[in-house]
Parts: sequence; structure tokens; C-alpha cells
Amino acid sequence: MSISDTLLGVPAPIETLAGQTAVVTGGSRGLGLAIARRLASAGARLLLVARDVEPLVAAATDLGGERRGIGTLVADVTAQDAPDRICDWIRSHGDRVDILVNNAGATLTKLAWDISDDEWRHVFEVNVHAPFRLSRAVGAMMRAHSAGKIVNVASVYGVAGERNVLPYVASKGALVQMTKGLAVEWARDNIQVNAVAPGYVETDLNAHALEDDGLRTRILRRTPARRLGNAAEVAEAVYFLVGPHSDYVTGHLLAVDGGWLAW
Repeated sequence: MSISDTLLGVPAPIETLAGQTAVVTGGSRGLGLAIARRLASAGARLLLVARDVEPLVAAATDLGGERRGIGTLVADVTAQDAPDRICDWIRSHGDRVDILVNNAGATLTKLAWDISDDEWRHVFEVNVHAPFRLSRAVGAMMRAHSAGKIVNVASVYGVAGERNVLPYVASKGALVQMTKGLAVEWARDNIQVNAVAPGYVETDLNAHALEDDGLRTRILRRTPARRLGNAAEVAEAVYFLVGPHSDYVTGHLLAVDGGWLAW
């Protein structure tokens, strides 16, 4: 927010997350970066977790770096030591975490006949096992303070089927059910666990694929809103689920899909 924005009457951001610490996996680009930007604008301190150093550093710099409380950790979320490393970072920066966004994900485009066991396992490792292990570790820290919010980034394909992406469909469906199960178990600890289900959202990561006019046309015909979403719209949904107005919302799947699942 610049001085010129203020003079033009643009309202200053309300820092409803001031003093809170949020962890965002896959936070260096795409949806993860948009989510991180929204949480930072609400005043949260952030730990961005991603595998690649350069995009991670660029993202942190874009968000204001250390002066804005933006930390980074280079880690593969599927690594056995990833939850411990993330929790160690949190302890070294105040011993409290308020928000976890499990955004890191993987997909595979193949017919079911051609998928190897290793490929199947890899997609589940990223999309299901890693979010569970990190939620378990971070959730224990939240439980100690009787407060916390976890949001899993699922997909409309966690509810609807699609050809050529079976491991993605199956793993996102498992992530949705994991969200509900954890929400029920942890409700009395005042930990809310929810998920968002983005439809087709245009990001830098999928821009090349969406240049295919046939694919874009098929998506638009299938979407009642007749347009693609954008990352900021998904980030706003995540912000609602981690912010102060969703304390009585848990176990919910919030679709951000232009009506895809209502079709």
C-alpha cells in the first residue's frame, strides 16, 4: 500500500493476523505465493517452505524479506525430517505457530494403465502423506496453545473424477477426507481444519498448458462462470479460513471454482 493509494481513498489493509505465525508449503510460486502474499498483507509472519532456493528467495524478497517477518526454509515436504525442521524453525522464532497451509502438491498426466507403482506412490507422498505428517507435527504445537488453523489445498478433482490424472484425483480425494477426519478429532483442541477446492486457476505454472485453445475452450464450457479463476481469489478463500471470522468453521471444503462442482 503506497501513499498515493491512501490519498486516492484505497483503504489500508486490516492486519487481522498481526502477531501470528503462518507456515505455507509450496510458498515460492503460483497459488502458494498468492496465499503467502494475502496472509502477509493481513500482518502475519511467514515461513515459506519450498524445494528450490532461487524462487524461494525471490518470493521472500517480493514479500518484504526479514524486515516484514518473512522466513524461508528449503525443504522437500516428503522428506522424513521435513516436519522436524519446520517445527525447529518455529521454535527458534517464538515457539508458536498459528496457521498451516498445506499447499505443496504434485500431479501426473497418464492413463491408469501406464502408471507405475513408484509414480502412484510419489503423488500420494506429496499430496497426502506429507500434509498428514506436517499437520500432526504442527498440530501438536497448536494443541499446546489450544488454538490453530490448518488449510489444505485440495481441488475440485478431490470430489469429481477426470481421466488421465487418476493419482491426482485419488490423492486429493484422500486429502479432503483427511481434512474432515482431523477436524473432528481436533475440534475440542480449538484447532480448525478446512480445505479449499480450486477449479481451473490461471497461474504462471500452468500458463503454457492453457495456451492450448482446445483445452481452454473445454474448461470454459465446463465452468458456469465461463472464465478461469485467479490465484488471488483462492488466496482470499484461504484467508477467510485462517482469519478471525471462521472460528466456528471446521471440516469444510470451500470450492473456489466458478460453479464447477455445482454443474
